[in-house]
Amino acid sequence: MNVVDYTTDISLDLNKKMPYSQFIGLLAARLEADPLKIRLHAPGGIRSMITNPVPYEPNTLLEEIFRVAPSPTHDTILYYEVLEVTVTELESKTPLDIHLLGNTHREVAKFTILAPKDGCLGDAREVLEAKLADSHPSPINLRLYESVHGRFVRILERSLPIQEIMPSSTIYAEILPENYDAVEFPIIHFAKEPSRTYGIPFMLPVFKQETLASFSSRVAAKLGISNKELAKMRLALLSKGDSFETLRHYIETEEEWAAIELDDDICFGLDHPDRTPRPSRFAEKAIKIFN
Repeated sequence: MNVVDYTTDISLDLNKKMPYSQFIGLLAARLEADPLKIRLHAPGGIRSMITNPVPYEPNTLLEEIFRVAPSPTHDTILYYEVLEVTVTELESKTPLDIHLLGNTHREVAKFTILAPKDGCLGDAREVLEAKLADSHPSPINLRLYESVHGRFVRILERSLPIQEIMPSSTIYAEILPENYDAVEFPIIHFAKEPSRTYGIPFMLPVFKQETLASFSSRVAAKLGISNKELAKMRLALLSKGDSFETLRHYIETEEEWAAIELDDDICFGLDHPDRTPRPSRFAEKAIKIFN
């Protein structure tokens, strides 16, 4: 039987009647790793290249694993990964991906936090804050917000149960100045129609008597682009909706900007083509899991 990861193939002569615990012990000895930190993945099926994590059940026989998940190539093969936490701890918690934004949207760091399945978002925040403590002055004023397919959904409070975060959500975090209390408005990216959102939504305040030119410069700075690049995008005033936003009108002059009445029902949009590179499974990098 072959046991592989993305970098090292290992061949072991095994009996399919061998229990999970005995097999993991042999694999761990070959890898010189902690057996409790090795996670197995079985092939996802004959027509699938996706692998499925194998639950940690010490008495499960190898033949039972292959009966549930036959290999696409009919070979006797398993995949493995070496974790930074034990498998039992991993299975008792929920992995939560949090994307930390830097000073611009060209600076994004992804953290996978292990949070108790019955816990709240505050548990995950504490882990992230601890990881950031060495590089950021304390106290760290984090704001977490939720996005679905490029739409801004809501700011996430510490008391929010982890189970209420939708699987389709993307969670963003940003570090705010201490005692920051400015009133901000969401800004989303869309292509031609406000229902065709993409990218990273964000929030910015609109200052009293601020000009369109000043606001546009702050938008460009947040995105990490030049004012010339921003000029290729059309700034739009949108009405918030339950499923998607609707276009009120584009903002192209200082007069149109000055006439806007700011309230809780509006947000802004940037209309421009989606040229975001599509992710490739061949370009994925390993990420660290924190708890």
